[in-house]
Amino acid sequence: MSALLWAADQGMVKTAQHSLNASFGVSTTVKLEIFYDALAIAVQAGHTSIAKTLLMQEGIDPNFHYRHREAGECITLLARAARAGHVHMVALLLSTKGINPNLGDCMGKPPIAYAAINNQDPVVEQLLAAPGVDPNWKDDHGRTPLAWTVSFGSEAAVSLFLSRQDIDVNSAITTDYLWKKGWTALMFAASRVFAMKVELLLQTPHINVNHQCFRGKTALHHAVQVGSEVIVQLLLAKGAYPDPRDDNNNSPLVWAASRGYLSIMKLLYEAGADLNTAPRDGCTALIEASAGGYTDIVLFLLGTGKVDLAAQSEDSKRNALSVAVEGGIGKLSTFY
Repeated sequence: MSALLWAADQGMVKTAQHSLNASFGVSTTVKLEIFYDALAIAVQAGHTSIAKTLLMQEGIDPNFHYRHREAGECITLLARAARAGHVHMVALLLSTKGINPNLGDCMGKPPIAYAAINNQDPVVEQLLAAPGVDPNWKDDHGRTPLAWTVSFGSEAAVSLFLSRQDIDVNSAITTDYLWKKGWTALMFAASRVFAMKVELLLQTPHINVNHQCFRGKTALHHAVQVGSEVIVQLLLAKGAYPDPRDDNNNSPLVWAASRGYLSIMKLLYEAGADLNTAPRDGCTALIEASAGGYTDIVLFLLGTGKVDLAAQSEDSKRNALSVAVEGGIGKLSTFY
């Protein structure tokens, strides 16, 4: 039955039908395996006529998770069609009796997520309009299509999701996969420096800008960590608390100081962040800036007249001045 596989790849309808007619007598197990191989090929190539014929064969499950022998992936036919952007194939599969439009791969990622992360926006729109498609479907890690789209899809696709009244913009990762337990779509957007996507998310009426993940970080933490002044401004303008603490008591302001982000530090300070907050290691913003040799930040902090010069780190019991001197940054000592 190798002719069937060739016909599925080339779109030869008559050859495919002839091969199917000649399959009489072949064991059901072998026949189904070949049928699924041919279906996967036809779906990938966008040959709807052949796919339609194969879907009508006895024993074919439209929700079957096909495992590619070489690629090792295990995804449904609909996920494969969505990823390839075959609108007509997607329509055929959606109309197939028994189809579950939310089944994608063996880790629960749905077809609409496959369409989004592969920039198949017409298919995203098609699936969002299809009966039974859940825009808030969670994969095995609790990640929604919106969270996948924010990370890897287009701004247009993000807008398509956000146009839905039932979209859950605050849905968070439920496992600690890649240390992202509790991350929301807003956190993914901020951490990847996607300012426009952050802005789109912040325009939704129920966005929780102060949500903290499993480790206590907020979207503001992530925006500061990647040095995005634009995203920090967007978050603060939306009402983000300027002085959140993670589970190590790290604040965005301390992170900004440790990375030399003066402009971001100023934004946080003007929004009300505490200049003397210290994480568990005791290193305040002034100590971090001194250790990093960030003269401009040291001058700014000292200029406020509000920093605690006596504050010491927990491990070495050194204050900012001793840190600067011992670090070989003698010029900073003249400012204290």
